[in-house]
Amino acid sequence: MITVYKYGPVGRTPDLSPFVLKLETWLRMAGIPYTGALGGRAMMPKGKLPVIDDDGQRIADSSLIIRHLERKHGDPLGEAQRSPQDRAMAVAMKALFETHLYFTAVHLRWSSDANFEHLKPLLLDYAVQTSRPLARTLLPRLAPLLMPAIRKKTLAQLHAQGIGRHQPQEIVQIALEGWQAVADFLGDKPYMLGDTPSGLDAIAFAFIHTASAPPFEHPVREQLQRMPNVMAYHDRMWQRYWAGGTAAAAG
Repeated sequence: MITVYKYGPVGRTPDLSPFVLKLETWLRMAGIPYTGALGGRAMMPKGKLPVIDDDGQRIADSSLIIRHLERKHGDPLGEAQRSPQDRAMAVAMKALFETHLYFTAVHLRWSSDANFEHLKPLLLDYAVQTSRPLARTLLPRLAPLLMPAIRKKTLAQLHAQGIGRHQPQEIVQIALEGWQAVADFLGDKPYMLGDTPSGLDAIAFAFIHTASAPPFEHPVREQLQRMPNVMAYHDRMWQRYWAGGTAAAAG
């Protein structure tokens, strides 16, 4: 069985990483059984999550993992049968979610003092659970020094990426324009590309869920929750693929 290495659930949210949630949702959509496990990023290929272990082969990056599983399991969502226009739109919407909306969401979590206060205990808990025994005893005492340094490094990375160069209200506006594009594209369709779910729905659901989930508060979350077609779509995906539980496998 495939093992998905992840950050772990927070309340009702299966994982705060949209990329982890994207992969888990795709696996459930494809009917491929898996188990979840906490993964220490330092011990993972490419130093990031999610990572899967598939019969002893470790693969990193949600898109590369899905590509590997599509080849192995014979295109379980029928992506090759989609029209060229649908496949092109899926690529474009994927880029909107995984760059434009991703970096604005990260900035809103890390730049706000209130949101960072929510984030700190989650970061510490993850670090303690994925560290060696000696580090587990030291990390809580070092946290007051480590957390500001981690925050400073993350905000510097966002500045280098570009989103961090904007003013807070500009970042919110950029995010809102992206989410309005999602709402307009979805319209009254049941799924992103029409009547049947596709791989794009795994991405869309993951980003909607993590952007609208507690404990983080910001104007983008508030506006997103006022988009009835987007939230109805979220609930439809949740009921179809997640309402049965978050702990383990689809099938």
